[in-house]
Amino acid sequence: MGEREKVAVMVMGKMRDTGRMVVKDSKTGESLEVVRKVTFNPAIHARTVTVEGDVFEPSGIVEGGSRRRGAPVLSLLSKANKVRGELDAKERELDASSRELSEMRKRTEKYRSAKSALELALHNLEVLEKAEVKEEYEKVKREASEKKKEARRQSEELRGLEKALEACASKRVRVEGVLKQNGVKKARSDEESEVGKEGGDYDFKHVKMEEVHSRVVALEEEQEQLGRRLNKKVLGMMEKAESEYEELLKKREIIEKDKSQIEELDVKKKETLATTYAKVNRDFGSIFSTLLPDASARLEPSNGNVLEGLEVRVAFGGKEKESLSELSGGQRSLLALSLVLSLLLFKPAPMYILDEVDAALDLSHTQNIGRMLRKHFGQSQFIVVSLKEGMFTNANVLFRTKFVDGVSTVTRTVGQVEEEEEEGPYGNVVLKTMMIENREESFTLSFDYPIPMNGEWKLYSSAITVAEGWNTASFSDNWETATLGTDAHSATGTQYFRKTFTGVDNMAAYEMRFNYRYGIIAYVNGKEVFRDNMDSGAATPSTPSSGAYDSTVYHGIILPASLMSSSTPNLLAVELHFPTLNETVVDFNAFVASVASSIAGDSSNLCFVYPYPVTIDATGLSSANLFDYKRTSYYSATTLPSVITFGFTGPRPTLNGLRVFTASAYTSSPTSFQ
Repeated sequence: MGEREKVAVMVMGKMRDTGRMVVKDSKTGESLEVVRKVTFNPAIHARTVTVEGDVFEPSGIVEGGSRRRGAPVLSLLSKANKVRGELDAKERELDASSRELSEMRKRTEKYRSAKSALELALHNLEVLEKAEVKEEYEKVKREASEKKKEARRQSEELRGLEKALEACASKRVRVEGVLKQNGVKKARSDEESEVGKEGGDYDFKHVKMEEVHSRVVALEEEQEQLGRRLNKKVLGMMEKAESEYEELLKKREIIEKDKSQIEELDVKKKETLATTYAKVNRDFGSIFSTLLPDASARLEPSNGNVLEGLEVRVAFGGKEKESLSELSGGQRSLLALSLVLSLLLFKPAPMYILDEVDAALDLSHTQNIGRMLRKHFGQSQFIVVSLKEGMFTNANVLFRTKFVDGVSTVTRTVGQVEEEEEEGPYGNVVLKTMMIENREESFTLSFDYPIPMNGEWKLYSSAITVAEGWNTASFSDNWETATLGTDAHSATGTQYFRKTFTGVDNMAAYEMRFNYRYGIIAYVNGKEVFRDNMDSGAATPSTPSSGAYDSTVYHGIILPASLMSSSTPNLLAVELHFPTLNETVVDFNAFVASVASSIAGDSSNLCFVYPYPVTIDATGLSSANLFDYKRTSYYSATTLPSVITFGFTGPRPTLNGLRVFTASAYTSSPTSFQ
């Protein structure tokens, strides 16, 4: 019996009560053969039905059947579609879970970065506080404590020595008394020689000797007793006490001097802390307001005393927060960054490196960080590592790093800042950089002031005459010294001013401003460069002014570098004339700014622009390197005068400074630069 027959027999054994058996096989021929062997086997003799529906009877009857194909296929297709739908749903759930997991990982990483940035900022703050403020404070505190301890010790020593001195003085009094008594005894001894002389003071012929002897014995006993109590070392002790007293006086003087120094240190400490607090608090609020517009921050002394600590106060829209815990993580990060940068701004370094300080911040805050660095740290260079576009747009130079196919590349891009303005100390310089045809041009890399405002000048007053050559650098004067910018004073006659100056190497041009009301004539190295409210021709000390302004105002000129000497001192001379030669109130000031160009020292490639109307005064100088911008008018290079005079009689404009561009920017009317 084959394997299939054995299987059939085993199945038959399990289904004997039914009297039939079903046979299935993928191979039809083999299936029929097995059915025949099973059905007609005498030992089995059972009715057999195949899966295909064929029926074999033991009697020999065979009935054909057919496979039901439709229902199983549709059922399988339905199940397959159902399973496929469930599979798609599970895949969508898996994708959603994956995205959610990725987002959670990003948020976790963002939180970790913010937490690290905050911890770093707090750590830097703690280090800075300890390194810059507390170190100096602790040092002064230790010195003061040591001085106070020394003062107490010396004071106690002084009190002890004073007591010793008092004791010595008391002993001295007693010794002097004893010495006085001894002197009396000596005098008595001298007088004893006179004893017995007749008619003398000591003629004792009629004296009873027994009584005298008894008295002598008594006196000798008293003398012996006094001798035993007498300290013969008192004189030496007195000299020592006097020496110690002198030493104590010296120590007392030293202690009083140290005490005065300690008090001065305390005052200096408080003044330094107050100055530091005022500047850091001002910069802290300004930086935070730049980073978060419509927000403000300040440092408030604890209990009104800076020495007891500082508390941070923050307000949004004018409403102050009760606690810093009300701030978001990003706001706290910006607050910590503002405080750290304000401390750094107290003593700025030439360079700073920031590594992804904007990692946890929004794009708008990132842009504000870039603007803040430009506004508050113009004197320092920042190397900033960032992954956000907002920081890129504020960079002067941008270096992008890429890693492609195993190769790291770096590309350099010039920043896209269109214009950067900065006001000078006298409100005269405002523009530093701008973009021209996608190229960044930098100007006014240095603005020096050979003659500062409120400087010391030589002054001479006269209504009659002035020495010839007074307006040249070689003139030797012994005029009085006057400080400009002080209160106006009264004087009679014309006022003559002289000021020598140096520091004019490699400068492109010079801006001179004069503050006056009546007539003025200005000279540079003996050459007249400016005249106002004065008739033409030579002027003498008795020449009156021809006009006047309603009040003292600033006027100015721009001069080319060719007028100045870089090897010898230069002289700016000014004569002020008044309507009459009577006593007149004199109020005058002036300063000179020298402009250094970054364009290889080529002053012919610079043009100077003012943002308000100016007047033109052609003085005959040959150079044509200066442009004038009168709001909408424009002068070509061939028609420009070399000296531009500007002035105003009304209120000083908000933006009254000098703008500097390259001549290549003026291919057409420069109204776009207004």
